[in-house]
Amino acid sequence: MKASAFQSRTAHSRVVVGNAKRASCKMTEIEININKYAQNKLTDSEIMDWFDQFDLIGQKEIRDKLIMFMQQSHPTDEMISIAIQSAPIKDTMTPVVLFKTQNFKIAINKIEKLPYSELRKSFITMLSIFKIADTYRRETDCKNGCSHFWHNLDD
Repeated sequence: MKASAFQSRTAHSRVVVGNAKRASCKMTEIEININKYAQNKLTDSEIMDWFDQFDLIGQKEIRDKLIMFMQQSHPTDEMISIAIQSAPIKDTMTPVVLFKTQNFKIAINKIEKLPYSELRKSFITMLSIFKIADTYRRETDCKNGCSHFWHNLDD
């Protein structure tokens, strides 16, 4: 039986990350793993194995958190294109086609409405986009340090 992020004690436990000392700097397992993937601290297979352990409710919660992170990372059309080319998924899969043919906001809205059978494919596609956009932000805006405590994750 798969664990739901709502039922899993570890999915919502919070841990202090990096040099953060404020309670607001505590992250859930979901937040940590998405950011670790973006920082190349988790492989494709590790993040997908982790995702697969959750039931539908948990996977949707993870997807929704990832969507929020993607929106905050402000991916450009060029970043989305690069991410799609590097994503470990065929370019004919529905989530990839949506990002190739729709603007970002419309693609996200349509992805949220896809059937369960598309959830895993949507997750890996969106992870790839977030990874590219977040890496760009870390290498430009945050190059000389930043207050984004999630950019200071331990391995």
